[in-house]
Amino acid sequence: TADDLRGDLHVHSTWSGDGRSPLDDMVRAAAERGLEYIAMTEHGEDLAINGLSREQIAAERGEFDRLRAEYPQLQILSGSELNISPEGGVDYDPDFLASFDWCVASVHTYFDLDEARQTDRIIKAMQNPAVSAIGHLTGRKIGHRPGIEVNARAVFEAAADTGTALEINGHLHRLDVPADQLLLARDIPGVKFVISTDSHHTTEFRNLHWGAHNARRGWVERSSVINTMPFAGLMSFVNAKRS
Repeated sequence: TADDLRGDLHVHSTWSGDGRSPLDDMVRAAAERGLEYIAMTEHGEDLAINGLSREQIAAERGEFDRLRAEYPQLQILSGSELNISPEGGVDYDPDFLASFDWCVASVHTYFDLDEARQTDRIIKAMQNPAVSAIGHLTGRKIGHRPGIEVNARAVFEAAADTGTALEINGHLHRLDVPADQLLLARDIPGVKFVISTDSHHTTEFRNLHWGAHNARRGWVERSSVINTMPFAGLMSFVNAKRS
C-alpha cells in the first residue's frame, strides 16, 4: 500500500519548465505527508525548454542546503530525470552525472522507433552506472498517446542484470509500467521496482496511492520495491550499481 512507501524518487518543481509548484512547496508537502526521503528530479538539459543547465542545478542544490536545515527529518536527494537518446545515451558527462544522488532516465522523444531499437536504447541507458531507475517505461499517456513498443521481458532481465530499478509511475495519465507487463516480471529473479509520483504539483504526491494500486494489479511484492526500504537501504542499492 502507499503507507509502505517511505519516499518518492521522481519529483519536479518549477525549476523544471513544466513544474507547477515551487520547490519550497514541494518539499513542505513531502514532509507533511510523512515521507522520509525525496529525490528532486528536475529535467535534464537535453529536454528542450524544460531542462536544467549545470549552473541551474548548482543553484538549486544551494536551495537544498537551506531546506535540509528546515526539514531535518526529510532526506532531500539531488536528482535528475535524464533523457534517453535514440542511441541510449543520457544528459551530462560522466563526472557531472556522478554528482547526483539519484537519476531516473526516461524516453521523451522518438516514440516511433521499432521495438528492437526502443528495447536497445533502454538497455543501453541501464548500463550507465549513474542511472538508478528507468522512468515510465512505455511513455504512454492514457487517452492521449500509446506507449512505445518494447520487449518488456528483455528489459526486465537487463534491469536485474544491471541493478537498475524500473519505475511504476503512479500518475493517472501514465500508470506505467502497465500492470500486464508487470506480471511478466514474476518469474525473473532480482527485478526491482520503485513506485514514484512524477509530481509536478503538491497535490500529486497522492499518486503514490495509484502507483501502489498498479503494482498490486501486477502482483509486485513489497520486497521488490526499493522505496519501501529505509534511506540507508535505498542508498546501498544506488551505490551497489555505481561501484
